[in-house]
Amino acid sequence: MRTALLFILWFILGFALTWKLYFMFVATDATNKEKAITAILSCCIVIVLSGAILAAYKVALG
Repeated sequence: MRTALLFILWFILGFALTWKLYFMFVATDATNKEKAITAILSCCIVIVLSGAILAAYKVALG
């Protein structure tokens, strides 16, 4: 049950941050280079968030 809630939280956070980055850069008149950088940054943010949340979860379990 905790794992499912953790996954849902990670998904919502990652989706919200990616969506914000999308509207900041991709939806505007950005160049292809800026769009590529934004896509890479969003992936990195999601990966870092998932790692941090999983690490905190493992520490909380002991």
